Amino acid sequence: MNIKRAILFTPLFPSRFEGMPIGLLKLGTYLNSAEIETNIIDLTSQSANRLPSNDKLNSIIDDELKEIVNPNETFIGISITSPSLLEGLDLANKIREKIKECVIGIGGVHLRYEKNFLNNPMTSSIDFAYHGNALPYEKIFSYLKGNLDPFNIPNFSFKRDGKITYTYDCVIKDDFLLPNFNLLTEPSIYTYGILKARVESRKVTTAQLSTSYGCHHSCRFCTICNSKPPNIQPFNEMISNFEKLKYQGIDFIFFDDPTFTDDEEHTELLLNALTKIKFNWACQTRIDKVNPKLIETMKKAGCQYIYYGIESGDKIIKEFLNKPLENNLIIENIKSTLQNGITPSLSFIFGVPIENESSRINSYELIKEIDKIGIYNNGISPLISPSFYAVYPGSNAEKDLLSSNTNLDYFNSYSREKIWTSFDDGYGAFHYKDEMYAKLVLDEFNDVINKCKYVKAIT
Repeated sequence: MNIKRAILFTPLFPSRFEGMPIGLLKLGTYLNSAEIETNIIDLTSQSANRLPSNDKLNSIIDDELKEIVNPNETFIGISITSPSLLEGLDLANKIREKIKECVIGIGGVHLRYEKNFLNNPMTSSIDFAYHGNALPYEKIFSYLKGNLDPFNIPNFSFKRDGKITYTYDCVIKDDFLLPNFNLLTEPSIYTYGILKARVESRKVTTAQLSTSYGCHHSCRFCTICNSKPPNIQPFNEMISNFEKLKYQGIDFIFFDDPTFTDDEEHTELLLNALTKIKFNWACQTRIDKVNPKLIETMKKAGCQYIYYGIESGDKIIKEFLNKPLENNLIIENIKSTLQNGITPSLSFIFGVPIENESSRINSYELIKEIDKIGIYNNGISPLISPSFYAVYPGSNAEKDLLSSNTNLDYFNSYSREKIWTSFDDGYGAFHYKDEMYAKLVLDEFNDVINKCKYVKAIT
């Protein structure tokens, strides 16, 4: 094997988040710098909020593959999540039908907990899978060039002589490689729901990156909980990356850190750096990990948008989710966010196993209270996104399900009806509640939002 060209895909999938494929970007950045010509085709963000179309998928594949001259020197990489697993396999099968000699590998967050993935007959088109979090770029590159036996790659499964082999487990910390954002073919699609004014721009002016990874909290629905301690980027590397981005003409950063303000010392250093280098930026964090003074400092450092996971207005539901946020604290910090001219984006989870009409009403009442403080908005609307309680591999929610002897088959076609595209974590995921319940919740939610004066829904 001597790979000279790589085409990296995300599947055609109706995600509600128009974010960059960071894992593929980092891999593509390394391969491209090591003289493997690399293209990234982010079908997920291109198809955001739209149901997949086979005709469109076939057309895109034909366009991307028609210029391949030497199939046996071509690597096709596909990144999947649990909900997009079936779409990823469909993409692999269609590519294999058209180019039988190419090498197809698959990775992504789902595979961290699916070591036997290649044993499923539905994966017959795939040659290897990577099951870790951060990638060992140099080893992957050496393997693709034919210079390294796959047994030497950690968290790796592959097919050889009709057998499937998994190598060995190894924790690899993220090295915070700065992606080459110019590998993105359509930079204008990465709006995160807040940068709509940039839709016509062809120039890469927005970056997405993390300065930390992991979370020591233990929310029931989350797949990255209980990471103790979180991996934090060294300060000098962080400053160097910021300076490089500024030199490249980047003026907006979406920080992918799971909890941006979790570590006080890191947050202080980060905000001081952002104040000096002057970016506009957005982040996500817990609303109990900010306070009015910190929010004011974040604004002075260029913060434009904060995503808070509120989850529920009901005390029992919040305790079940292991995220017992006080409603008074929620209101206080949203008010402070608005007063500082920062857009608060708020997630509410519905479809929790123990949910009932009373608990839903408590969430709707909290939304109404948030609308009342919209008067402090400085022309900014609080944004609310409805999410649906989903079960993903590695989460405490999955442990709950497995302990009840329920068979969870991620190769199953869960939640493919159109209604699920209206929820974060809706389409393609396993839920305790059915389609009719989802319709009920969506009708109730929209009725509440339509009666609000300031609050708006993220659609």
